[in-house]
Amino acid sequence: MYPILLLIIFLNFSSPLFASKPGRAPLNHGQPRANRDCVSKLQFNFLPNQFVRGRGLTARSVSDSELEIKYALSKARKVRFTLLIDSLKQQLKKSNSPQTIINGLIESDTRNIAFHVEALLRLYIESEYFEKIGSKKDQARNTQNLTEALRLMEGLENNLGSYAEHVQRLDWLKLLQEKLGHNIVSDKKIAFFETAKKIAYAKLSKYLSEEGWIGQQQDRLRIFELFNSISEELKAIPKKKDRKIIVKGIARYIKKTREKKFDLQDLEKGIHPLRRHLRWINIMVRSANLFKLDNRFNFSDQFKDLDAGDAVKKYGGLEIYGFENHPVFIDQRPYLTLAQIIGILGTAKDIGQFEVALGEDRGLSQYLPQYINPIQAAVLVYKVMKQSDLLQILENQILEGLN
Repeated sequence: MYPILLLIIFLNFSSPLFASKPGRAPLNHGQPRANRDCVSKLQFNFLPNQFVRGRGLTARSVSDSELEIKYALSKARKVRFTLLIDSLKQQLKKSNSPQTIINGLIESDTRNIAFHVEALLRLYIESEYFEKIGSKKDQARNTQNLTEALRLMEGLENNLGSYAEHVQRLDWLKLLQEKLGHNIVSDKKIAFFETAKKIAYAKLSKYLSEEGWIGQQQDRLRIFELFNSISEELKAIPKKKDRKIIVKGIARYIKKTREKKFDLQDLEKGIHPLRRHLRWINIMVRSANLFKLDNRFNFSDQFKDLDAGDAVKKYGGLEIYGFENHPVFIDQRPYLTLAQIIGILGTAKDIGQFEVALGEDRGLSQYLPQYINPIQAAVLVYKVMKQSDLLQILENQILEGLN
């Protein structure tokens, strides 16, 4: 039996019947379809063990084995929302104490989950698919549900993000005080930043209470009622049409970013928007539950003179949860380079915003261990991105999902 199986696998990989079409650039379009099918089948038996790896959802956020078992062998497209929403449910039901829930949301992977849900909602909303099917009443209800769910997830993500930024700024300031002394970084300055952090926490608590995230039974939360309805509508989308919505939506956003002009001399109008656009590309690709990394070619660090931190680890994961017959393979070289760029721009953005918060003491930021000049870093990585045609390469590979 085993020799026959090995022969079949060998023929699948080696037969000229499965070779790429003449003139096609395989690095820009992933692996030939026959190879993708074979790889998918070979990996099927290992999916339960690989379940918590990649795509940015840490083992902490999906640690319960019941979630692993529930979704490991499900069809990948059905897992997109359900894994994310069920992970959020797991976090919200850990305690009956509002204070404990708030602290749990801050410390867990909740903001990352919110990002991925937002990305999927945007793709379905912008496709206008639900505005064209069913009765006018159905169209209005479905569109309203998607829009309301997006509003709630955006609010959760924005408020968690605002608090996280204040925490980081206070931590950096304390680090500078420890390094430079109390004469340079006064206790009064520390107290000011601590007050700002408390205000951000109060705003987060108020938002979560007013929008019903806390203070009521978890199964009655508005967001989960919305997703119960949304999931039923998504099940009705034909698989081919669903794939087209996801692939075309991501490609369209990449093209939009590729054609957009960014003023890299301006933090809030150039560097921050550039980083945000690239980050959304990364999130959309990872949340699609359709793409896998092609690691046949070694990835080399393009930014050895800049500290990208753990960007490749943080943004470079790309795994499929559940079973996908036809995954789309993306060359890891441009994808991981994009992850590095996101990390470098993120540090540049954070440093720049910290300098604004420091006011007249902004020069102190240069004593941070992770300091990089925001404008110089942004100009450098943008130049690499444009010269390498990075986004065009990624766009071509994403569109391979239509074949």
